[in-house]
Amino acid sequence: MGKVNIQIHNRSYPMECDDGQETHIENMASEIDIKIRDVAKSVGNIGDIRLMVMTSILMADEIHELKKQNKELTQKIKFKPKNDAQNYEEVFATAIEKVAKKIEALAEKVKKN
Repeated sequence: MGKVNIQIHNRSYPMECDDGQETHIENMASEIDIKIRDVAKSVGNIGDIRLMVMTSILMADEIHELKKQNKELTQKIKFKPKNDAQNYEEVFATAIEKVAKKIEALAEKVKKN
């Protein structure tokens, strides 16, 4: 069993994980730390628990949007001819642009709040 000590919002959290997953856990914790710091800048000192809940909701919203876009993309691909590579490229390019715009919009929301 692997062990890792992660840092989130100036607090240390010792964790156990599967062997070899230490770096992955540290990277995910870093993403959470960045998001929490952004939210904290926006909303101020609201307490650690509320800050974690608010950040979790924002991250869950991002995941929800990505899942929704993935589902839409999957449905579009099902209706495209199987051997038409150009159509696939266009569908993927459009989907990537939409995801990028959504991420940028969420980042702006977090910055404004």
